[in-house]
Amino acid sequence: MNDNTLFAVPTDRGEISERKRSAHFGHSDQFTLIRVDHEGAAVTATIDNIAHGAGGCLAPISLLQQQQVDAIIVGGMGKRPLAGFSDAGIRVYWAPLEEYPGVDDVIAAVRSNRLQEMTGLHACSGHGCHHD
Repeated sequence: MNDNTLFAVPTDRGEISERKRSAHFGHSDQFTLIRVDHEGAAVTATIDNIAHGAGGCLAPISLLQQQQVDAIIVGGMGKRPLAGFSDAGIRVYWAPLEEYPGVDDVIAAVRSNRLQEMTGLHACSGHGCHHD
């Protein structure tokens, strides 16, 4: 991961103070934006997500692209949104929710370069897969 990277982490309204991650990126209420650079990492903003019914799991792609997000950190996602993020130039990093339940856990993982970039092999298929 490069210095000065803006990451988005799906979070739900009311969980920001505890910094818990959302269980599903497409249904999350908000995204917590984290700027990581050579000096450290800091939460820079939270932005409201687009209602899932208004565009499904593809709607957050344009929202995050408008915010100039470089990468999103999720516990999983389907192949279609994974391809959409890739096409938009937004990298997708995989951080299982049970291992990294909070935003602070994700920040520590990013700082220590422990997260791997998602590929189609990691993608969920169908709605039987738990992802965020």
